[in-house]
Amino acid sequence: MPLLYSESERAFLCLQHEIIKKTNDRSIFLWTAIEKSHTSFCNLFARSAAEFALFDDYDLLTKYGRFEVTQSSLEINCPLIKVPRSSALEFFGVIIDAGKGYHCVCLQQIGQDKYAHVDADEISHILNPNYNPFAKNPRRQSQRIIIPHTIDNFTYECCIDSRLGGFHVEYCPIELQIHSVTPSYAWDEGTKTLKLDCSKSIELFEDKENSLKIVFSEISHPYTTFEVNLRNEMQSPVALRTIGRSSSNDIYGYVVRVTQRFIGDKMMNVVRIDYSINDEGKWEANAVFNGLVVDLYS
Repeated sequence: MPLLYSESERAFLCLQHEIIKKTNDRSIFLWTAIEKSHTSFCNLFARSAAEFALFDDYDLLTKYGRFEVTQSSLEINCPLIKVPRSSALEFFGVIIDAGKGYHCVCLQQIGQDKYAHVDADEISHILNPNYNPFAKNPRRQSQRIIIPHTIDNFTYECCIDSRLGGFHVEYCPIELQIHSVTPSYAWDEGTKTLKLDCSKSIELFEDKENSLKIVFSEISHPYTTFEVNLRNEMQSPVALRTIGRSSSNDIYGYVVRVTQRFIGDKMMNVVRIDYSINDEGKWEANAVFNGLVVDLYS
């Protein structure tokens, strides 16, 4: 590689891309992340050489299947084994079939044929119960999957997921301020994010009334509040719902919509508050941008 790549994380990624142009050795995908996180989604490339330190099984006699790097993703053929006791679409992706066992990474489906790498701090080793050293063992059926290089702003269609990273307030009208957040200990004011790790506990989702809430208030009328029950909003993603009428201006109120999107390596529920226009006593789901009325459903 030219020296212009320097020694950055980007350079190490480019090095891995160069390596797989020369070989089909799939053990390059068998690494373990240094930082443990059950809510992070990533691709199949390591960030540093240190992440290869824990893999020492070099008796990899069976290498099979095609894979290639495109501008946006890694396309790879591999068998998928459903993760037991997982309610989400999680699979063990067989990177190497070593005959008596499989070396796997954990993948979660995020689209029709798209997957992301989860639990990157672990390599899963699964025994092959049908292995017979004296017979020709058929390999598991392989399928082509796509693993994007980055999933930032990638839309994710799911109501409640145990890998939820939290809630992010993307936008609210300038008349509003955040009055309170429950649970307060998880709120990051700087990023406007309610940080949660639902893979450890789902207790917050069990309390229908008091668990996950963001309360907004008008700056000019601080005692006029608008409550958004995040748990309820997750039950009907993308739905638009009126949360209250403005005290400062009787021609508009406020509506809330919660969508799901990857922000960085976290899957977030994104909270957006918009205006609702009062047209001759009838409230319509519209938003005002720079003085223009825009139909949110169009």
